[in-house]
Amino acid sequence: MLYLLILGMIMGLLAVVLLLTRHDLMIGDFFSIDSYINSAKVLTAERYNGISLGLSILASISVAYTGVLIGGMVLGLTKKKIYRVFSFLLLIPIALFTLLYTARAILLFALLLFFSSYMASRYFFLGDQFRLFTRKKVISGIVCIILVPALFLITQTARMNIHDFSLENFKGVADHLRVWFFGNVSAFSVWFDKEIDYFSPLYGKYTFGGIYEKISGTKREMGIFSDLVVINDQGTVTNVYTVFRSLLEDYTLPGVYVISFCLGIFSSWCTKRLLQHDLFSIGILSVIYGFLSWSIIGSCFVYNSVIFRIFDVYFNFGTYSDF
Repeated sequence: MLYLLILGMIMGLLAVVLLLTRHDLMIGDFFSIDSYINSAKVLTAERYNGISLGLSILASISVAYTGVLIGGMVLGLTKKKIYRVFSFLLLIPIALFTLLYTARAILLFALLLFFSSYMASRYFFLGDQFRLFTRKKVISGIVCIILVPALFLITQTARMNIHDFSLENFKGVADHLRVWFFGNVSAFSVWFDKEIDYFSPLYGKYTFGGIYEKISGTKREMGIFSDLVVINDQGTVTNVYTVFRSLLEDYTLPGVYVISFCLGIFSSWCTKRLLQHDLFSIGILSVIYGFLSWSIIGSCFVYNSVIFRIFDVYFNFGTYSDF
């Protein structure tokens, strides 16, 4: 199992190197504020113009995701120090890639995968003695609450091409991030009141966007939804609607009721299996936890890389005895 963690870290670092070499950049360029912002401007423009990162970078990030998913599982199952250290180190290359590429979703996906597999594996390991809130978990949560928004403040500042750090600019960046993180429920509410179509299913277009794109031959829109809604009196707009719009668009309101009911029953069954030390239930519950964690943004299955990484982990569960 250790070799998978090392491989994930190497591939994460490789993604960073490939990103830099693709644009003839050096890591030292990012220690200068002006150079960093100018480089971020180029990378952001490419992303919004639909220019792909390229197969080699996407494949490297995808394997790094596998390492992160396994890292969370390892952290929950073992007390061996070397495994636990590598579990956390896996997040560093992805955080660095996020800082350079200024795409929040890359780091958020990694944290989601790490957190979901850790929670499921820890529940497997401790059973009824598992506690969600402990001293270590609370401290770790506080650290994440400080570091992750700080990183996103830096990347958003670069994306907005801000060179001087005034209080007014800081407020503008913070307001933008506040809408991205907390305006989603309001956006869904506005859309639900005005736009919902109860009886025209799209059969997975927004829930499994990557797979739908390949099957239908259509091109997926940047940001999943292109339409914007105004969510307050100041005219603030967003196109992030939570997973509930995706589900309603794809399966209609009656279908969502059926899906939610079945998911609840299935989750309960998996939890019982987990407490009976069924190893594969870790993977299933990791998927469920991940889906629920990302639901405030959308469907985590809209990206093929997440789906493929989940299957990768299943093929490696046999190495559990390494712990």
